[in-house]
This record gives sequence, C-alpha cells and structure tokens, in this order.
Amino acid sequence: MVVVSFAINSLLMEGFSVQSSFRVILFAKNGIQERCILSHEEVDGVFYLFILVSQYQEIVKIIREVKPDLFLLSHLLPEITGLHLYDLLHAMQRLEDVPALLLCEKKLDEEMTQKIAQRQIQVLMEPYVLSELLDRIDAICTLS
Repeated sequence: MVVVSFAINSLLMEGFSVQSSFRVILFAKNGIQERCILSHEEVDGVFYLFILVSQYQEIVKIIREVKPDLFLLSHLLPEITGLHLYDLLHAMQRLEDVPALLLCEKKLDEEMTQKIAQRQIQVLMEPYVLSELLDRIDAICTLS
C-alpha cells in the first residue's frame, strides 16, 4: 500500500514542512466503512496522521508499509478486542515497542483492567474531546 506515503507527500505539497514533527497513528476503530481512511490534524507544529481501519487484514497491509508511532485501539472491534489486537501487533517484529492507547466506551471489569495494566497500556474513556486525545497521544509518544 502506497496510500500512507502518498498522503504524506500530498500534505507536504499543501505546505506542511519536512521539518514538521509527524506522528503516524494507526487507529483501529469499529464502524469504519471504507477499507482505509486517512485523516490529519496539526497542533502546535506537530502533524498527526491518523490511518483509520477496522479490519485486521487491512492493519497488516498498512504496517508492512509504515511503522506507526502509536496504536490507537478501540476496545471492541468487529473481529477481536483491542487488547487481543495489541497482543498480535506486539508479537510482530519491529512493532514490539510501539505504545498503545485503548479507547473504551464503558468501565472495564477488574480482570480486563489488570490485563491492560500488565501491558502498560493507557486507557481513554469515550466520549472524549479531540484536544484531550491529542494531548494523550503526544504524552505517550514523547515518553517512548
């Protein structure tokens, strides 16, 4: 897939500079109808490229092309849970150090909370505000 490279090149042509900080976020989200959607936000000189997907097969295709700075995972996905997807992605060579942020719609039970804590995954409850999400992403990426 050359979609991600094309998107970055297109944005550079629109005026984003090469010196801009880029954060590539793989966003696995339930309810995405298209195979791959690209979205972007720029905040304080940091450019966030979100690659939105909902199917595991599409995720595998994308990570062959680009190593994301962060996995943004919905807890409930069509095929598997966000935690299971995290485990699958972290088992892949060169992705074991990519941090994750898990989005949850409801309070998690104690067992799930422990599993998430063991993996050192941060959780953000939905609904959230975009600025809150970007702050959390920036904090996580800065730490790693």
